[in-house]
Amino acid sequence: MHLALTDSRMPSDAMEGKPLQYDGLTPRGVLVVGMGDEARGDRGVGLHLIYWLAQLDWPSSVVFCAADESVPERANRFARVILLEALEGPSAPGALYQFDPEALLAHSVGGSGSGMGLLTMLPTPVRKRVAIFGVHPRTASWGAPLSREVMASLPLVVPYLRARILAAAGELARIN
Repeated sequence: MHLALTDSRMPSDAMEGKPLQYDGLTPRGVLVVGMGDEARGDRGVGLHLIYWLAQLDWPSSVVFCAADESVPERANRFARVILLEALEGPSAPGALYQFDPEALLAHSVGGSGSGMGLLTMLPTPVRKRVAIFGVHPRTASWGAPLSREVMASLPLVVPYLRARILAAAGELARIN
């Protein structure tokens, strides 16, 4: 089983480090958004992750949702936004990466219809509160289930994401 957590130039304050600055917003918790298309194999891993994560015990400040047109508006009301997506990186299928939203947008191909279209709809102040975790996909075939590589990585990916989400929620609880 291969799990490589790669920090793709993630700013130190994106999930921890520097004190949060809210530009007048009151912190209201953590929004965890699953992205993808379940009908396209590993491209739906973000949705699978929110379904599995949502089954666990969470503080009331943690909210899960699937990506849709309401997310940009909803994201404005949260102090932290965590996007879960299938994203390719330098390692093998099943690897987990953490991406900086601005760096990802600068290097992405495609417009609002691409996987990162949601990012382009978020105002810059909201993007500063976003962390993106991507699982490297193996297949994007229509009607395919999750690949063996992605399935094998989930016992490591889910607890890691849980710890990161709880850390974000704990940080907000200390501030409030």
